[in-house]
Amino acid sequence: MLDDRSTAVLEGRARSSTFAAGATILEQGEPCSRVGTLVRGTVKVVHLTEDGDEQVLQLRRPGDLIGDPFGEESGVGWQAATDVTMCWLPRASLDGVFREVPVLYRAFLAGAVRELQDQRLWAAALRGRSTVQRLAYWLARQPVAASDSGAAIVEIELSRRDLASLLDMSVETLCRSLHQIEQRGAIRLLAPDMVAVTDPAALRRLSSVEEELSAPRVRASKAARRDKAFLYNAADPGSPKGDRGTGAPRRSR
Repeated sequence: MLDDRSTAVLEGRARSSTFAAGATILEQGEPCSRVGTLVRGTVKVVHLTEDGDEQVLQLRRPGDLIGDPFGEESGVGWQAATDVTMCWLPRASLDGVFREVPVLYRAFLAGAVRELQDQRLWAAALRGRSTVQRLAYWLARQPVAASDSGAAIVEIELSRRDLASLLDMSVETLCRSLHQIEQRGAIRLLAPDMVAVTDPAALRRLSSVEEELSAPRVRASKAARRDKAFLYNAADPGSPKGDRGTGAPRRSR
């Protein structure tokens, strides 16, 4: 928390700006001339590949850092996913503000570390999950609002294209996965940008990799036992034909 003096210094240097949904806040490769904090709305962090494809890497929420307070140019782009309000500080004034308000420097540094940690955890969450599991995982962690019927409502702020990019799948796969999750009773599709979570426990189960990963191990174990029994009996000519059980007694010689 900032004290009154620190708040006064910050308010005297900072500027407020608004951006409509879809607007570019900072372009990839743009000099880092300003840095700010998101006050309202959702911002997507994007990366433009050499082939011209735009990848959605991360979403930032109110209180998160926007821009790079320490770099010379932005390695990624920042776009408004919804209407947003920003609180900006010019990069040229950062050093002076940090000297006057040391706690602000620590806050900016903590914000940069938190963003890096969020990206690492998101990459780890996607690893090993199928497309249905990724989508279920993302839906289960979205903020919800209560409806008149009592169901939890998730408002999807991203376009289908952007959400598919964030989850590393095609738009067609995203649509198919949504319907598969609905068919399993976890959600109900109310509109292209609105989902009712009808069974939160089922949604969490669908997002888990444990059941899917354990099944192949069980099947492989049974197959291994069958192979072992076959080799055992093949090596013992005295074993009765048709008896392939692993626990079959060996014929006395």
